Amino acid sequence: MDKVIMNQVAVDKDLNKVILTVSEFSRILKTAIENVFYSVKIKGEISGLKTNYSSGYYFDLKDESAKLKCIIFKSDLSKVRFDIKDGLSVTVYGRINLYEPRGEYSFIVSEIEPLGYGELYILFEKLKEKLRREGLFDESRKRALPFLPETIGIVTSKSGAVLHDIVKILKSRFENISVIFANASVQGQNSASEIAS
Repeated sequence: MDKVIMNQVAVDKDLNKVILTVSEFSRILKTAIENVFYSVKIKGEISGLKTNYSSGYYFDLKDESAKLKCIIFKSDLSKVRFDIKDGLSVTVYGRINLYEPRGEYSFIVSEIEPLGYGELYILFEKLKEKLRREGLFDESRKRALPFLPETIGIVTSKSGAVLHDIVKILKSRFENISVIFANASVQGQNSASEIAS
């Protein structure tokens, strides 16, 4: 069935003429992606490392504008000759894998080499140290959190339906909660600066 569909797509060269099921499309996409990216080297910074000693290591490999889910299976961990840590800049060698049921792709790492600590991690650590010197992490500044919040702040556009939906759900679950609203663009060029201010 899949070969027939792939052949039909190849002959037609016009996907508008073929109606695919989600499963068929995922299978075709998996084949196409995995055949092109079966042996790739990528560099980036490790983030969100999770270790599962029965199956392997899971982490994101990221740069300043993108991230990629990565997996090192247990069988390949014996080849690793250094401590894998968050913030470490590395080069990974491996292949892409598309998990059909969810349409998600991840990078299966077969080899990994350290490059040192990455820029993003170093900047993050410098910021943490600056805030620590300012006393912002001192125990005296910490406040006990109530079991349930009494007030919730929402930053979003006043023209969107989202605000109404959020308030409606909050009030249905916590009838005595106070809601504070701040209007900001959530899309477009000015959104980041408006949300931050």
